Amino acid sequence: MENAVPYPSEQRLSLSQLLRSLGPGIMMAAAAVGGSHLVASTKAGAIYGWQLAVLILLVNLFKYPFFKAGVQYTMGTGDSLVEGYAKMGKPYLWIFTVLAVFSGIVNTAALLMFSASLLSYFIPFELSMPVLCGIVLATCLIILFAGHYRALDTLSKVIMAVLTIAT
Repeated sequence: MENAVPYPSEQRLSLSQLLRSLGPGIMMAAAAVGGSHLVASTKAGAIYGWQLAVLILLVNLFKYPFFKAGVQYTMGTGDSLVEGYAKMGKPYLWIFTVLAVFSGIVNTAALLMFSASLLSYFIPFELSMPVLCGIVLATCLIILFAGHYRALDTLSKVIMAVLTIAT
């Protein structure tokens, strides 16, 4: 197979090397698992039971080729998907950029509100949602600006491991 990327079979990664190499990808996956996955899907399961199982399987079946194509492109060319969109022309790159910025803002806002609503259950006094969101956002920024990216990375990996085992 001429288009295949050779995999060095004699090179084995230790568990710690593997976990280190997953870094930002695990953080992105942890961020992608938001309120919809933890709350809405659980509620839908309680309401509809197994009635939605076929729909869930079909959605994942239809999504798979797109995820696979992205991985194959990056492995086959060595370019990122953004570089691939740029090679296709500026309109594709602009469409990607607009969609990425929009979804990033919406996802961040949703996760911020979800985290703030969880925080409201753990504090003994009542604060408004904007204040709680500000507290969560400020805490995250302080952790990052204080140089504790590694702590955030480790915490994300632990959360993803727990979610993987629990679900």
